[in-house]
Parts: sequence; C-alpha cells; structure tokens
Amino acid sequence: MVCSLSGSTLAFWVFAKLDLEVRLSGRITKPRGKKKMEKQIQELIDIIKADYAGWGMWTDDSIKQKMIDSFNSGLGYKEGKKYIKIMKDNGGTPMATVWGFIVNVDDDPKFKKGDILYPASWASPTRNRARGNIIEGNFKGVTWTGPAYLI
Repeated sequence: MVCSLSGSTLAFWVFAKLDLEVRLSGRITKPRGKKKMEKQIQELIDIIKADYAGWGMWTDDSIKQKMIDSFNSGLGYKEGKKYIKIMKDNGGTPMATVWGFIVNVDDDPKFKKGDILYPASWASPTRNRARGNIIEGNFKGVTWTGPAYLI
C-alpha cells in the first residue's frame, strides 16, 4: 500500500514531530551557530525542578515521586533565532506550555543575553522587564510555574 502526502502536509508533519521530540527530550536538535548556554539552562531547569519538588503538601510518597518524575521529564527547551523557549508538558499529553524565554542574542536593544522573560504567548515573551539572568546566576524570580510576575 502506498501513501502519498502533499509537500505542505508532509512538511507540517515533520515539523510537528520534531517540535514534540524537542519539547519532550529537552535537547536542542538544530543549534543555530550561537554560543550555547547549556550549563546555565540546565541550572535553571534544576532550580525549576527543585521548586516543584518542594511545593505542595504531599500525603503519599509514591504519588509525590510519580508527580515529580512526570514534571521533571516534561521540562525541555528549544532554541530560536532570538530566544530560547523553556517548555513543560501537561501531564504527559502532547500539548506543552511555555514556562518562559531566555534572551539568546547579544544585540537586543533592551535586554542582555541570558535575561529571563515572562511569556506573552506561545511564540513570544513580554518585553517589559527581565525576571533574572541565567548568565549572571540571578534566579530570584524563578518558580516552577514560571518567571515571577512584576510587583
């Protein structure tokens, strides 16, 4: 049996599959030649994981560990042209949410490379103020739910 797909359908399928694999694996599949901040990104992800593990009033250790393992395995990131998108999955479903963005360019007119930005949407961050900086080790606005709101 032969299955034929049009070019646009096939391209969409390949993009969707790669995007899902990147989100769930936590690896960048196609670096764009920029300096990687893998160590700092991993430190950010470790802080997010630790915050989740310390959150809540767990009553059953087996449920607690299952929830922590599920959350930890769902964290990942994807490098874009200007930002690195930090994502988390929603309980094992193929839908993911954006945790936040990291500035990944040196020539941004408002922010420094490594600044942590709150998400405005799936594709872009808010550009009002940084919530920390992973290069400088400033993680004070980091929680498992996302970068802190402005006060």
